[in-house]
Amino acid sequence: MGRNLSPVLRRELENLDKDADSRKSAMRALKSYVKDLDFRAIPMFLAQVSETKETGTVSGEFTISLYEVLARVHGVKIVPMIE
Repeated sequence: MGRNLSPVLRRELENLDKDADSRKSAMRALKSYVKDLDFRAIPMFLAQVSETKETGTVSGEFTISLYEVLARVHGVKIVPMIE
């Protein structure tokens, strides 16, 4: 996993690879993290989640769910940040 991941984000992303209860708790924490995310931190968050997806750590299902929450919470502000 990337060296630049925040400790909270890294821990919760790692928990997605564990048992069902850990995944459920991690997704709840990650969704809360996304809701509280400062607008200026969105590019770094997107890069971090994309990086973990590329290394196979986070499944596409979880990534899409996080992106959906990000889109709902931050709306059109994220459009310029998506390549």
